[in-house]
Amino acid sequence: MINVLPLSENEFSLFQRFLSEESGLYFDKDRNLSLCLALWERLQRRGYESYQEYYNLLKFHPEGKLEIRELLDLVTIGETYFFRNSPQLEVLMQHVLPEIIEKKTNSGDKSIWVWSAGCSRGAEPYSIAIAIIEALPNYEDWNISILGTDINRNALLEAREAIYSKRDVSHLSQYYIDKYFNARGTKYILDDIVKKLVRFNDHNLSRGQFSQDGMQNLDIIFCRNVTIYFDLQTTKRVIANFYNCLRQGGYLFLGHAETLWQINDKFETVEFPQTFIYKKVLYSVEEEAIKPFMGVPEINFADFAPIKNEKIEPLEVTAEPPAVKVEIEPLYKEATKLLNEKRYEQALSLFDKVIAEDKNHIRAYFAKATILANQAKYKEAIDTLGKIIEVDNLYIEAYYLLGVLMNKIGDFKEAERQFRKVIYSGPEIALTYFNLGNMYLYQKKFSKASREFNTTIRLLEKRSRDEEIRFCEDITVDFLLRACRNHLEEIGKKTRM
Repeated sequence: MINVLPLSENEFSLFQRFLSEESGLYFDKDRNLSLCLALWERLQRRGYESYQEYYNLLKFHPEGKLEIRELLDLVTIGETYFFRNSPQLEVLMQHVLPEIIEKKTNSGDKSIWVWSAGCSRGAEPYSIAIAIIEALPNYEDWNISILGTDINRNALLEAREAIYSKRDVSHLSQYYIDKYFNARGTKYILDDIVKKLVRFNDHNLSRGQFSQDGMQNLDIIFCRNVTIYFDLQTTKRVIANFYNCLRQGGYLFLGHAETLWQINDKFETVEFPQTFIYKKVLYSVEEEAIKPFMGVPEINFADFAPIKNEKIEPLEVTAEPPAVKVEIEPLYKEATKLLNEKRYEQALSLFDKVIAEDKNHIRAYFAKATILANQAKYKEAIDTLGKIIEVDNLYIEAYYLLGVLMNKIGDFKEAERQFRKVIYSGPEIALTYFNLGNMYLYQKKFSKASREFNTTIRLLEKRSRDEEIRFCEDITVDFLLRACRNHLEEIGKKTRM
């Protein structure tokens, strides 16, 4: 057991303020232990006996600037893996890159400029490079610049080395692994055709200049799950700088737990069924264009367990000879396979056949509703979800998706009703309260919004910080906690005005 010198409340506040000023990173009280461990390690390394002595080194000593870097390397360890948040990578490959390629081809400008800010160990910029190679067969004829930056120098060293673990590539298809990596035991070495498209520099988003080579006239900026660690003023400043760095029509990708609502109104929200991104426009958009996002739940249908009483036997037996029945489960499995391969129209056709054979096949209905939602066919999806509830009025996924879709079509009252049903059946589902809080916040019902965000926090504080949130891939407990606290801070400022 390592004996660590406790960090007093006053000392925590001292370092909290200092790190916020130096890096924009905001450490709330729940991160007292992680900050204490990092400070203790540097305290021991430098040979000091008190946190005050170490603070004086950081603040006043000529070596302070160098020591700050060492400390930041300890407190900014980010999670990373390839194709994190697959819906955004799909939007990049299927919509954004084809649009950019077409515009650039027509103008004769064969260049693509991308910045991955807060890139950690490099999985994000390398994922972008793979996406560009896949979307642009003659990519070698283009000038492709992908810049990866981070405040953590150790992470950048690993990024340049580009050797990853099995976990880092676990979200990639075997096709991509075979094509872009060389397996060596338990390690996966990235191929040079990807590495040569990306370069890395250290950069402090809070204090650094946005003038490095590769930061201007950009087509795309990725800054996912970074601003959630910043205080509000730092976030506003960083987003404003991103706006200036983008070309007209350029795109900004943020994490699902991040929103520009009440942050910046110069971007247009471009919403896709399972994700959203921001586009640089020259005019201020209406508030409705930047309302908080709620995504269609991320669910692997192949993992669904059969529902109790899913099949209801007919009450009457007719005199007609029985028709030849189609084997339902093999048909359902094949439809699910097509769905997971994103062959939506073929999957829909097979799910319809399953439903034709069994009017009470809940899993087929829900799979169909989710496909329709992903295709922005909201009314059809809502009708399909209604059929599920007729069969099983306790099917919580249906109510959650109904709440999401009602919010998308602007029926906030009905969305609230559906989310309340989710809470009745599953009071532990934190994302439901968070969605309600976002809805109230958008409607300027600050008291109700605060109540829902505080409820979300109470639920999440009991869980592991790296646990993934149900219904939303890529959001962890830690990220959602920070989003709630950021919203509460903003509400507090508005209500004091």
